[in-house]
Amino acid sequence: MKTRILFTHLLIAAALCLCPIANAQTCRISGRVFFKDSLNRPAQNVTVYVPQNGSGTISDENGYFQLNLKSGAKGNSYTIEFSHIGYESTLKEINCKGSQPLDLGDIVLEEQLIMLPTAYVLPKRKSAADYILAQVRKKAIENKRDHPDYDATISYTGQTHQIPLVSQVLPGIAEGVIKMAGGMLGIGNCVKYAMDTDDLCGEVACERSVRGGKTRDYNARIVRSSTPLPPKVQKELTGVFRHLNLFSFLYSDDCLWGINYNYRYRFNHIGTYMWNGKCVDILQWRGKRGFLWASVHVVQDDWGILKVEAGYQDKKVLCEARDCGNGVYMPVSLVVTPNFFPVIEGSKSAQHIEFIQAQKKLPPGVKKKIISFLKDNSDKDIHPYIIGRVMVQYH
Repeated sequence: MKTRILFTHLLIAAALCLCPIANAQTCRISGRVFFKDSLNRPAQNVTVYVPQNGSGTISDENGYFQLNLKSGAKGNSYTIEFSHIGYESTLKEINCKGSQPLDLGDIVLEEQLIMLPTAYVLPKRKSAADYILAQVRKKAIENKRDHPDYDATISYTGQTHQIPLVSQVLPGIAEGVIKMAGGMLGIGNCVKYAMDTDDLCGEVACERSVRGGKTRDYNARIVRSSTPLPPKVQKELTGVFRHLNLFSFLYSDDCLWGINYNYRYRFNHIGTYMWNGKCVDILQWRGKRGFLWASVHVVQDDWGILKVEAGYQDKKVLCEARDCGNGVYMPVSLVVTPNFFPVIEGSKSAQHIEFIQAQKKLPPGVKKKIISFLKDNSDKDIHPYIIGRVMVQYH
């Protein structure tokens, strides 16, 4: 993925937090996901997917998830799949009966068992990664030609956390540049609102109809927000993601694995693993300086991209897809997590203050503002972040 496109997505992610849509005929499913290791860490950004209806959600920064499924008097059965790049998928069978909430407790994901790379019969001087990406490109062109129509319901979500605290210590010129950039992207009111209030957390849902490869979104509405939003902010939230085409996100020429990958990027084929009875190839690439990196998971035989993880330093993009029929792998989730700022631990406020005082190049006014900010918030940890999420349910 080109840095320009990644940066654009990171800024767009500042606009919009996912809470599933509820109705009278639903059962609320919840739980918490962990990565199995010596610490049993809470698992963030795990895809929680329901194959029966193509819907799902993503776990939050503490591993918690919640989704609503239709229930019946006699009970409706579902399979819930928990998946994350680098870990074994876990399946849970549930039965929704009535409106009684169902707590699944702790879900633990184990590290993926990676096998040796598959031996391909390759043309001379062609690597396995080159061969696999060429097959993906060929299959993507066939899918776009044979399956140009679909309908979907999309939830666009975003959350900013403790961004106002950061804006208190930003130099005036830096804050101005951020607001100007938001204005150029059409989200200036959202950016200003996020910086002026405690947190901005909102979910927008809309219907998408694709005919002949052309996208039309309608019935865009704000499903939930952290606080009542001004009309201008509401308008930007409902329109900000209209031009995001997830199919192109996986297969377009602008992506790292697009048609131009061979000239600018070199992937390595590092291994395979089993997924739903099929082999999945893992391709990895990292820039010479190590800042830009990507991992692509490709389903053999179908040659569809199942998972993508890409990032620039600590800014991460995660995309997952599923076979929606006829071998067409369509994206079901997209997560953008740009962590621009490190966690500031309250217990280390004195060390932070000492460090700031020792910085000779900081203007006195800025230094005073930062130290005052650290003293005022010394009783708590500060974790500013921006998260953007997209979930798709195909019909």
